[in-house]
Amino acid sequence: MMLYKKSKVYLALLATYTASISAQTQQDVGAMLEEIIVTAEKREATLQDTAIAVTALDAGTLERSNIEDSLDLQFAVPNLMLGQNDNITLRGVGQSVLGGGADPAVSSTFNTMAISPTGEIYDLERIEVLRGPQGTLFGRNTTGGVINTVSAKPTETFSADLAAQVANFGSIRTVGVVNLPLTDSVYQRFAFNTVRRDGYTENEFNGTDVDGRDQVSIRSTTRFEFGGDNEATLIVQYYDEDSDRQSAVKVACKQDTTLGCAPDTEDEIGYPADFIGSVDTGLLLGGILKPNRYGEAPSDYRTVRLETDPTYELEELFAGLEVNISLGDNLTLTSVTSYADGEFNQFRDFDLAAAPDAFNVTPATPEAALTYLYDGEFQTRTDYASTQRNISESESFAQEFRLASGFDGPLNFLVGISYFEEDVDFWGASYIPGLHNTLNPAFAAGLITGGVTNESDRTSESQAVFGEVNYDLTENLILTTGLRYTEDEKRSTAGFNTLGEVTNFVTAEGSWEEVTGKINLSWRTELPFTNDTTVYGTLSRGYKGGGLNPGNIISETFDPEYINAIEIGAKNQLLNNSMQLNAAAFYYDYKDYQVGGLIEGVAVNFNAEKAKIQGFELEGLYLITENLLVNANLAILDTEIVSSLPLPNTSLGSVGGVPILEDVEGNDLPNAPESSFSLGVQYTQQLNDTYELRYRADYYWQDEFQGREFDNYTYDAWDRTDLYLTLSETGGRWEVEAFVKNVTDDDGITGGSAEAALVGLFRKLRLLDPRTYGVEFNYHWD
Repeated sequence: MMLYKKSKVYLALLATYTASISAQTQQDVGAMLEEIIVTAEKREATLQDTAIAVTALDAGTLERSNIEDSLDLQFAVPNLMLGQNDNITLRGVGQSVLGGGADPAVSSTFNTMAISPTGEIYDLERIEVLRGPQGTLFGRNTTGGVINTVSAKPTETFSADLAAQVANFGSIRTVGVVNLPLTDSVYQRFAFNTVRRDGYTENEFNGTDVDGRDQVSIRSTTRFEFGGDNEATLIVQYYDEDSDRQSAVKVACKQDTTLGCAPDTEDEIGYPADFIGSVDTGLLLGGILKPNRYGEAPSDYRTVRLETDPTYELEELFAGLEVNISLGDNLTLTSVTSYADGEFNQFRDFDLAAAPDAFNVTPATPEAALTYLYDGEFQTRTDYASTQRNISESESFAQEFRLASGFDGPLNFLVGISYFEEDVDFWGASYIPGLHNTLNPAFAAGLITGGVTNESDRTSESQAVFGEVNYDLTENLILTTGLRYTEDEKRSTAGFNTLGEVTNFVTAEGSWEEVTGKINLSWRTELPFTNDTTVYGTLSRGYKGGGLNPGNIISETFDPEYINAIEIGAKNQLLNNSMQLNAAAFYYDYKDYQVGGLIEGVAVNFNAEKAKIQGFELEGLYLITENLLVNANLAILDTEIVSSLPLPNTSLGSVGGVPILEDVEGNDLPNAPESSFSLGVQYTQQLNDTYELRYRADYYWQDEFQGREFDNYTYDAWDRTDLYLTLSETGGRWEVEAFVKNVTDDDGITGGSAEAALVGLFRKLRLLDPRTYGVEFNYHWD
């Protein structure tokens, strides 16, 4: 296997490197790395003592590397990838299904809460990324992993911070924090984040820029102390966005002036696409619609031609409460409650193309204009403008209780129960001029009243009992076992109608239950060439609940997926604790892999029988001197669908309503590049007793990868380089930073998704952010 060949090379290099270290006399370099405290096992422990594969980025790292959102995060974490529609993939395990209330393969938690608020990364204590199946303690039955965001907590002294960033594309970002000790036992912290910028994409048809941002987030955190170790923390966060963006604006297909996307697409990207012919047949036969109506699409990824600029509105209220009660010296009872309520409204150009002079002069259209539905309203227009509006309301609630011990003896435990509930109401309408116009007989018959509409009402419930037991077999050898019993229930009422308002609702229901667990053995020692080493091995079973195919009468549900994982790792501190070198090797036996897409406008999800994943990760951090810091990550990944019946290829649509089946055995999993690499170098120069200058460069490279399970297109490899220069006052009062991100202005594709057959089954692309540069000023009061 290619993975083993690569792994042998890298392991040989690693062995040579560590051997050279052991042959050296470990001298005092006068600099030591600071310990990072994590809660990956729902207990506080140092990162190096935590016997799982976890990457922890503290507040200083987040600030120095300008990590502002999830896309930036993937450059710092091995085998993490953010694709289309914010699909997060870890070690090749991600989300490949649509609708149906499918659970995430990689869950996002907030202070260990099952619900995470919307917004950018700001005022955080750290971010923890746990790779591999989680469930006995952390996350809601995730097969891929967990990203846990830990917000900064109120402290006992007054402080305030203000950061303002000005960059190209008219970008202005601000972050503000005020920490207030209200009494001897009540502490308050307020934080806010605003983002306003023009779009990265030029719409040459309207002369506008799209994909801009206008968003604000406000967070209040209140900490109450009740004496002893008893405390409570209340967090309330509000998020509001009114941007001109959609999930993607760029179409990848070969241009066809009649269809928009050619049915025989075989361009350099390799996307098959074809507009559905029946939509426009009547207008074409009547001579009303011009056969060559679409203008040539720009080849530049940052340029589009759209009749309609998108709008994106999102409003969310989040609340979380954590209460810790000491039950004596050795037991702590923790209650964690979280709630979120959100509203979403999106309007966009459905076919992502412009047809400005689409109609001929006929007796029915004497002014070369047609009256048709545009966003649900009749308008007389000369262009052929397909639009879509999506509206949703969501409400979620989660509650967890945990009891943890802190005994002095060899045995300790943590047990808990959890409950999660979510309700989502969705309404969407796609307006196609070929269907919704005054010349269509369906209008006269009153059959068309609202467009091509989708409606669904979905509820999901999950409850679980879980626990872990740690036993010190010796002073340095620890055995950890964990179990979790989970029950999932889902219900969805949904319908789809190509002629009018939805009346043909179909209800689907499903319930699943599963027992999962893990066994972990960790050994802490000192090797001849290390100051401290933790070696661990883990056997675990991950579970992700099944889901629903609302409106699909052929298959009402799809099955859960499972991962049986083996992982071996080592965490090392070397050279008088000036270096950290962590390695992990893993193998996944992946059962009932969930995959799906849209066929004739209906979400269709199914399971592939078996896949396998194997890989290797290396993370290094070296403080060479007090002023020179180097960090590097290496990730190797090999994925394959081992066995499966031929699956409906949603990228090809259907023939006569029958999905096109395709053999997927032997194919790679999507969003799983075989290798990736990152390197960061930081040097701090002391100018004098008052000022210092920090130079930093970050580089990331990622191999090519598949976009779908069907191997019908491959995304090219890409890389990114970021540069920073920071002048700061040594007392930490202020700093000014100049930065350039994506120095080479690489338009690397980070993901894509298939559009509906109504507008051509083309691919929408997600790209790296273009080259951005600017200045940021930070000031601190205390």
